[in-house]
Amino acid sequence: MKVITPSNEIPAFAELLAMQFGIYESTKVANLIAENRLWVICIKMKQLQYDDTFGNCTDLEIEPDLRRFGIGLFNRTHTYGNQTDKARAVRDIFYNDDLFCFVVKGPHLDDIINEFRVSMDNTPKFPFAEFFKNHFDRPCVQYGDYTPKEERPKIRPETNIAFRNDNYYTVFLVYAAISEHESETVGCERGNYFDAYIKVAPISEQEKNKFIGFLELPINIARLKVNSFISLRFQEEATVRREPRVADAYVVPKRHVSTPENMDVWLGRVIDPLPAAPDDTTSVIIYRPYNESPNARQPSLILAGNTQNDRDIIREAWNQKVQCKIPANEKQFEQLLGCIRDFQAKCNKEVHDPLMGGDSMNIPRYDFWEDIDPALVDLAKRNDRIYADAGQIFTNLGHMPGRLFVVTGAAGTGKSHVLSLLSIIQAKRGNFEYPVHPKDFDGNWLPKFTSYIKSTVGENETPQKKMVKGQSVIVCPTNASADNTAEKLDRLATQLLPDEPMMIIRVHSLESEFSIAERRYTIPQRTYPVTGPISQPERESTESQADDRDEDFAFNAVIAYLDSVKSHFERTEPKTKSPIDGLQDHRVKTLKYSLGTRMLQVAGLVEGPFKSEEKFPAFNLLYRNRLDAGGRLEEDEERDFKSDCKRLMRLVIGMADIIVSCPSTIAQPTLYHSLHPSFVAFEEATMMKETDILPILVYLFPIAFGFFGDPKQLGPTIMSTTKENPFRSQLAVSLLDRLTTAGYDIGKLIVQRRLAGDIHDLVTTVFHQETLRWDFEHKIDPTSVVNRVKTFNKRNFHIDSNVAFLNSEHGQQSRRGTSYLNDANVRDVLDLANNIHNAMGAALESIVILTGYEGQYRAYLQEVDRRSNDSQIPWLDLNIQKIETFQGSECDFVIFDGVRTKGLGFMANFRRWHVALSRARFGLWVVYSDAVLRSDPLAKSSKYIQGMREFASSKRLKVTLKKPEYESFPGIPQGKSVTSSGVNAHNKLRAAAARRADRHAARRAPNVTEASATGEASATGEASATGEASATGEASDW
Repeated sequence: MKVITPSNEIPAFAELLAMQFGIYESTKVANLIAENRLWVICIKMKQLQYDDTFGNCTDLEIEPDLRRFGIGLFNRTHTYGNQTDKARAVRDIFYNDDLFCFVVKGPHLDDIINEFRVSMDNTPKFPFAEFFKNHFDRPCVQYGDYTPKEERPKIRPETNIAFRNDNYYTVFLVYAAISEHESETVGCERGNYFDAYIKVAPISEQEKNKFIGFLELPINIARLKVNSFISLRFQEEATVRREPRVADAYVVPKRHVSTPENMDVWLGRVIDPLPAAPDDTTSVIIYRPYNESPNARQPSLILAGNTQNDRDIIREAWNQKVQCKIPANEKQFEQLLGCIRDFQAKCNKEVHDPLMGGDSMNIPRYDFWEDIDPALVDLAKRNDRIYADAGQIFTNLGHMPGRLFVVTGAAGTGKSHVLSLLSIIQAKRGNFEYPVHPKDFDGNWLPKFTSYIKSTVGENETPQKKMVKGQSVIVCPTNASADNTAEKLDRLATQLLPDEPMMIIRVHSLESEFSIAERRYTIPQRTYPVTGPISQPERESTESQADDRDEDFAFNAVIAYLDSVKSHFERTEPKTKSPIDGLQDHRVKTLKYSLGTRMLQVAGLVEGPFKSEEKFPAFNLLYRNRLDAGGRLEEDEERDFKSDCKRLMRLVIGMADIIVSCPSTIAQPTLYHSLHPSFVAFEEATMMKETDILPILVYLFPIAFGFFGDPKQLGPTIMSTTKENPFRSQLAVSLLDRLTTAGYDIGKLIVQRRLAGDIHDLVTTVFHQETLRWDFEHKIDPTSVVNRVKTFNKRNFHIDSNVAFLNSEHGQQSRRGTSYLNDANVRDVLDLANNIHNAMGAALESIVILTGYEGQYRAYLQEVDRRSNDSQIPWLDLNIQKIETFQGSECDFVIFDGVRTKGLGFMANFRRWHVALSRARFGLWVVYSDAVLRSDPLAKSSKYIQGMREFASSKRLKVTLKKPEYESFPGIPQGKSVTSSGVNAHNKLRAAAARRADRHAARRAPNVTEASATGEASATGEASATGEASATGEASDW
C-alpha cells in the first residue's frame, strides 16, 4: 500500500474529485493538497507466502491464475436486479486488476497509515497459529492430536461464509466440531459410569427379557435423545439399605465405579416419555444381557399389588441404584478427524476449492448429462411433476459449475422428486471411469484411502481407475427420511422403468445389516424367570406406622400408575420397535430394501431379481449349517463365514443402483471403499452439519455432488453453547448456505406442489415474498378437501379459509424444567383435533399436532393417554410431533401450538415458524397468543412474524378462543400439570423414605441427642415438603 500526493495530471483524477467530493475549482484542490487533507491510496495486490513459524511472510508477485478471495462477490451466477451490469463491472475490476487507487479526503492520513503498518508488523500473519502448536510445518489436527481446550487462544466468535485457505477452514470448522464433541462428552460424563436411580417394572407376565424403566439422572447429565442407548449395571446397593435420594439433584455423581463379577451390563433404549412418568425421569426399555452371568444382579421390579409385602417391594424398588454409562458419539467425530489430513494433503481440487468458497469465477463447467442416453432424460422430463422450474434446472445441469451444485426450493416445490429423478438417471447411465478426478490429477491417491485398500481389500498396489456402471448415493439427515426416500425411489423407478428392476439399498448400521444377512435375529433367545428383590428390606418399628398411613394414597397412585403405563406401552410399543421380531435395532422398519436382504438375494438364498453369477458355495453351506446349529459354528468355520459375508457385502454394494443412508454410515471406510457413485445427493442438506458430511466429500469421487434444501428452514442442531464453543455459530451454517453464496446454485424450484388454498398464500407471502407459484390445483387437492376444511372453519370460527389463527387469551405458559407447557392449549388443541375427526371424518393419524417444546410434547402424550382410557376414540393414533423432528415431512392437517404467552424465546426464530406452517397440505390451525406476538421485542423486530400477523388480519383469519367452562383437565386441580398426581406420589415416597432414614440414623448415632435428632428430622421434612411443592409447580419440571 502506498500513499501519494494527488495531482490533476493523474488520469481522471479531477473527474473523480468532482464525482466524490463536489470539488471543481483547481484552487480548492491545491489548498486541500497543501493542507495534507487530500490523498490517493494505491494498493498493489500481492500473494503472501507463510514461513514455518507463521511469524513472517514474503511478498510475491501475483500469479496470473491465482484465485482471489471475495465472499459472495467472485461468482458468475448472482444477479442484483437492475444493477446487475454495474455490479458485475465492479466485480470484474476487482478480479482482474492488480493496482487499485482510492481518493481519500481527510487530515493526517499518512500518520494513520504508518500507525497501521506498525501494528500489522507486530501482528502474526496467521492469527490462529496457537491452534497448531505441534504442527507448524503443516497445520493439521487428527484424532487424539489437537490443542487441549485450556491451551487454545481466546477468540471472538464469528461466522465465515468463505475461508482464505484450508488452515482457516480447519480452525473454524474442525475446532467447532471438537468443541461440540467436548460439550457432548461432558454431558455424558465422558463415557464413564456414574450413579443414578431407576424404577423398573415388568412389561407383562410373559415378557422375561425386557422391562420398562424410569431413569432418574443427575442434574449435570444432558437429556437423552429418544432412541439413544445407555448401558446399565444394577448395583448390590440397590437391594440393601441405602441413603435415600432427597433433593440431591446437584450432588456430583460417583464416577469410575467398580465392576463386581455379578454385575452384567444391560442395554437401555430411550423411548418417548410414557404418560404419568415423573417429569424428572427418562423412559427407557431395558434388555436383559443375552449371555447373562450365573447369579447375576437383577433389577428389583415394581409389582403392583395390595399386600404389605407388595408395599415393601414397591418402597424398595422405587428408587434403586444403578450404574449408567452413556456412550459418547465418537464415530462421526473420528470420521471427521480421520479425513482432515487427507483433505489438506490431497483432496480433490474440484471439491477443495468450492469448500473454500471465496472464488468460483474460473471453476470449470461440466455436463451432468454427458454419456447418458437422451431418451432416458426425455423420459424423466415428461414426468407429470416436472414443470418449467425443474426443466430449467435440467438445462443448467448441462453446464454445472464444477463438481458441486445446489438446488433450492420452498417446502412442497418438489426438491425430493427432482433428486430422485436425477439419481435414477445417473444409476442407469453407461459405464464411466471411476474415480472422477481433475484432468491434472497426478495419480497419487489419498494416503489414508490407499493404506485402507491395501490392508483391507488385499490389493498390493495403489488403486487405479476402473470402468464401472452408474451408481447414485443419497445421504439423508435422519433414518425416517432415509426410509421415506427409499420407498419413493422404488415407486418412481417402477413407474419410469417398469421392465428394469433397480437395486435400491437402504443401508442401516453395518452391525444390523450383518445380523439381517446372517439371520441372527431368528435364533431364539434364552428366557429367564422374572425375579423380585434379591433381599427383602428389614421391617420398620411401630414408630413408622404413621408414615405407612401417610403413604396410603401414594402406593395406590403407584399401582394405578403402573397399570396405566403398561397398558399404554402395550398399545404403543409397535410404533417404537422394529417390526421384525427378534431384531433389536428399532431403526429397521422393513427388510425389503436392507443391505442384508440384498446380500441373501444375490447369494441365491432369498427370492429376488438380483442373483449374481458369482457363486458363494462356502457362504451358502456355512449359512445353512449356522442356522441349523442355533447360530453356532466351530471357530474356524465362523471365521470363514464372516470373511465370506464381508466379501459378499462389498460385491452387493458395488452392484447396487442406488444407496440410501445417513452420513455416519456412508462415511464408514467399509462402505465408501466399496462404492463407485457417479452422483452423490444430499437430501434436506440444510439439516446436516458440514463436519458430518466432509468425509463423504473427501473420499467419494463422483461426477457431481448435489445439495437439495431450503435455506429458510431449520439448520443443523447444535448442542453446545457459545460459552462452551466459540465456533458454535460457524457449525450452525450449512454447506448448502455457503455454496449458494459462493455461486453454485443452479436453480430454484418455485412451483408449489403441496400446500393448498391459503396455506400456500401464507407461506409464499410471508416467507418467500410471493415468488412461489401454485399450479394444477386439481392434482394437489383432487377430492376438494380444502372445501371441507373451509366449511368446518365457517361453522366453528366464522372463517372462510382453510387456515385459522386461534388466539388463546386464557392459556398461560408454565415452566417444566428448562422447557415450557401450556395446559389450556393442550385441552383446546385436543378438542379441536377431536372436532376435525368427527365433523370431517378425518382419521386421527392424518392430523399432526406440532409444538416446539419438550414440556408441551410430554403434556400432550400424557393427556392423550388419559383420554384414551376413557373413550372409544382412538386417541393414540393422533400424531404428536416436535418441529425439529417433523422437518421434511408433511400431513393432511396440522395444528400448531405456539405455547408461549410471555416472551417468545427460541420461537422468535422465523425458521421454526416457517417449518411449522408449511407441513400441512389441506388444513392449518395455529393456536397462539397474539399478545406475545405484539409485545415481544424479538417478534416485533421480525419481518416474518409481523408479516404473518398482517396476513392473518388482512385475510380475516384470526379469532379469539372462548375461555372453557370447565377445568383444564377434569379430575385434576386447576393450575397443576397433568402429571401432578404421579409426581406427588413419587415425592411422597421420597419424603417417607427420607424420614425413615433420618430416624434410623438417629437411633444408630450414639452422641446425638433427642433434640438434635428431632431438629434434623424437621429440617429434612421441610426440605421434603418444599421439594414436593416444587415438583407440582414450575421449578422441578423439565
